[in-house]
Amino acid sequence: YGDDRRTSIENVSGEVDIEDLIPEETCMYTYTTMGYIKRQPVDLFATQNRGGRGVKGMTRREDDVAETMFIASSHDYVMFLTTKGRAFRLKGYEIPEGSKTSKGMNIVNLLPLENGEKISAMLSVPADDEGKYLCMFTNIKFTMNHIISHKKLTIDHVKSLLAEGTRLELGKEAEAAIVKCRRFLDTKMEDIGRPVYGVTTGFGSLCNITIPAEDLSQLQHNLVMSHACGTGETVRPEIVKIMLLLKVQSLSYGYSGVQLITVQRLMDMFNNDVLPVVYQQGSLGASGDLAPLAHMCLPLIGMGEVYYNGSVRPSAEVWAELGWEPIKLQSKEGLALLNGTQFMSSHAVWSLIQAERLSDWADKIGAMSLEAFDGRIEPFYPQVHEVRPHKGQIETAEHFRKLLEGSEIIKQKKVHVQDPYSFRCIPQVHGASKDTIRYVKSVIETEINSATDNPTVFPDEDLIISAGNFHGQPIAIPMDMLTIALSELSNISERRIYKLISGQRGLPNFLVAKPGLNSGFMIPQYTAASIV
Repeated sequence: YGDDRRTSIENVSGEVDIEDLIPEETCMYTYTTMGYIKRQPVDLFATQNRGGRGVKGMTRREDDVAETMFIASSHDYVMFLTTKGRAFRLKGYEIPEGSKTSKGMNIVNLLPLENGEKISAMLSVPADDEGKYLCMFTNIKFTMNHIISHKKLTIDHVKSLLAEGTRLELGKEAEAAIVKCRRFLDTKMEDIGRPVYGVTTGFGSLCNITIPAEDLSQLQHNLVMSHACGTGETVRPEIVKIMLLLKVQSLSYGYSGVQLITVQRLMDMFNNDVLPVVYQQGSLGASGDLAPLAHMCLPLIGMGEVYYNGSVRPSAEVWAELGWEPIKLQSKEGLALLNGTQFMSSHAVWSLIQAERLSDWADKIGAMSLEAFDGRIEPFYPQVHEVRPHKGQIETAEHFRKLLEGSEIIKQKKVHVQDPYSFRCIPQVHGASKDTIRYVKSVIETEINSATDNPTVFPDEDLIISAGNFHGQPIAIPMDMLTIALSELSNISERRIYKLISGQRGLPNFLVAKPGLNSGFMIPQYTAASIV
């Protein structure tokens, strides 16, 4: 704000300068590359956020009103959420951990304006002691966009990408790294002077067989076909979509030697929900995810099957429909696509998303059970956990206090001195699971931000090194820990079920009227016990 005659507007459609616009009063201007200009008189101190009603200058669609506005404490960006679930932000900065709207949705980057799209409203709302912020609302629904870059990809971000139907776009940094590595490899192949595993040789135990230069492309094509021999049930489509994302992310660092078109086609598949049919069985883990990744990559060469528009179809048929040409793989490309841990990592990411959801449910169900069992709140007091300050334990106790705040049952006088372990030790047990989930999450986030194929190409150092970044052990051990952590949530829950049906503290036997005539929850508890 002020009388500056040159003001840059970012994230509208590129960046443009506004010249010779001198406000006669307090105004906002928006100017897009399509020629749209909006001059909006605003009284900054009179505007209010009232769900899209009574906000000065608000233009809203018939079925969609402004519901939530939020500014990050860093003042770097603005978020705006509507009643139709549309969410966008004004500036393209990374969201600090924990920054969410009141709906709990993380906001991601905004695509440029589409043809025919113009700004239909601008809002200026005073934030409580945080400064002022702006929101823009257009006449066309926003599509979220995620830029593939070398910035850290988090599991929370992956979750939001899947939930919000976000499209992938390759950033300039990643594109340059991919092109640079491919050029280095092509130049190196002209006079390499020695065999390089998987580039000029066969694979596995056939690594001592040198392949003629004219057959190197066919070698990679054959590799994808021969390794696509998985079996068992098919992988969930949402996990396959994570596999595509993680493979693109891994290749984007420029240590793999793939063609740019290969990465772009993987993004096309993600963006258009063309999801390869992949099978659960076939990966050894120690050799990376050869068979599953081969099935994921078969469609790149016009082979295999894909899920598309609700049905399984030959990829060649879908490729023709979309106007895509099969890719001719170059030296090392097949190996770069098949070597890696994206099958394991994608299952890990999906499992962690579910684990956090189940951990939250476990607390809420535990709080209901504590209330139903007329339990005591004292074991959840902060003083108890400050003297044994495990982070998960402290978080669990705080969560229970919040969930049970205002409960008349919890406040009523108790005749019992203490509760059974399965109630009294919830903070310690649930907290340990939370800490384990947090640790496993940190490991998997390292994994999904790594180059995991082999050999690894280092253009700056003029090196091509055959090593073992495809090995799944860094994933396997933490995932075993995650299994134990979730099993413990189930175990203690089953013990609470047993207490609730045991006829104690005024509750009827098996939680049913006329026990004996009715068995109530007797056998559901048996089933729970059999599972854990």
